[in-house]
Amino acid sequence: LEAAFGANIRDGVALLVLPLDELRRAASCCAAVGSSDRGPVPCEMDEDEEDEPFGDGQDIVLEHGNVVIVPLCAAQAYEALAAEVKAEFERALAKLSEDYAVRTELRSSGGVNIASVTLTGVPEDLDVARQDLHRLRQAHGMSVS
Repeated sequence: LEAAFGANIRDGVALLVLPLDELRRAASCCAAVGSSDRGPVPCEMDEDEEDEPFGDGQDIVLEHGNVVIVPLCAAQAYEALAAEVKAEFERALAKLSEDYAVRTELRSSGGVNIASVTLTGVPEDLDVARQDLHRLRQAHGMSVS
């Protein structure tokens, strides 16, 4: 590992090793809600999965629970929110990140159909942070239909 990653590995770094099929699923789900510098990235879902990853409005749990993608609402609806509402929501996300020691990443533009928050961290912390995020989503009038 040291030869492969060299100076990028420091004390306290955790390395997560995943089965290849799970890594591919994570990459395809993240591509479905994300974009690249060249525009939207196509999503290659399994045949038994729906075309829209949030079709049922459920969270997507990846990487053995270390990553959770929580849908908020249609990206167009999020972008239409008043600036003050978005700013308050983003402050609340920052506090949630700090309170639970999780990373939060909001995606609402760049070719996505559904605004979402990606939570990354320890599964036990994510479970609690996820509950609070659902309350935040509801309190700010967001829903996935």
